[in-house]
Amino acid sequence: MLDADAASYLERLRALGPMPGLEEGTPEAARAFHEATAAALSGPGEGLEQVSDGELGGVPVRVFRPAGARGTTVYVHGGGWVVGSLDTYDPLCRSLALRSGSTVISVGYDLAPQARHPVQVGQVEAVLASVDGPVAMAGDSAGAYLSVLAASRTPHRLAAIALVYPVVAPALDTPSADAKATGYGLTTAAMHWYWQHYLGRGNGAGGPLSLLEADLAALPPALVLTAGHDPLRDEGLALADALERVGRTVRRVSYDGQVHGFFRMTAVIAQARQAQGEVAVFLRDFLG
Repeated sequence: MLDADAASYLERLRALGPMPGLEEGTPEAARAFHEATAAALSGPGEGLEQVSDGELGGVPVRVFRPAGARGTTVYVHGGGWVVGSLDTYDPLCRSLALRSGSTVISVGYDLAPQARHPVQVGQVEAVLASVDGPVAMAGDSAGAYLSVLAASRTPHRLAAIALVYPVVAPALDTPSADAKATGYGLTTAAMHWYWQHYLGRGNGAGGPLSLLEADLAALPPALVLTAGHDPLRDEGLALADALERVGRTVRRVSYDGQVHGFFRMTAVIAQARQAQGEVAVFLRDFLG
């Protein structure tokens, strides 16, 4: 059953009409819509001891440091590789920093189609290589995809990795991609649009495109969070299965009544804060 808050959010989304920029529009329009609606979905960010912008490995980052921080979490935002920014994910990263007790480094990777695979993976790797001490990773959607590829290729030994409704493969041929194709915010057609912009024509470059073909044995203990009304739900479940097959420890978290994207929507979906707390506890368990 669809969560009541999620149902209310979808009703308001339908009232706005088709989301500009997706499927038939432009990346620029999609970014403008994302930026314009982010604050209403996330609400104001919480106060933190220190927040600063800078660069690591030549990549823009925003660093969120709570009092008494222990360890570091590198966070890679979602948005289909096309939208999302340090600003729109600021409230979420503040929440994770406060609740995990770790310093959170948000990665401002270049967006598609101006930059395409595997540029973003390399940028995440560059940030990872610039961080010392106990390090974990976390990411949502397309950010989870980049996190897995970067983690599988880096010599840095990670403490843990949290993957929130991860994008896994471009095929989009799972039962959930069919059953939840429309009506739940993210559509399967929109995911095809995102993949097109991310891959372009040269989509064979840069190693495996499906996470199921990556070196998953190189990953640390993982949390995999899925949403029940998400076209990507079965991809996340398949990734969790694949991680277990190669001997990785997996903590599965399912929000059966939720939709894709709810994780950052603390202003409109109450379960978003609960999910952030679960991810933060997982990170704290391994970094502490």
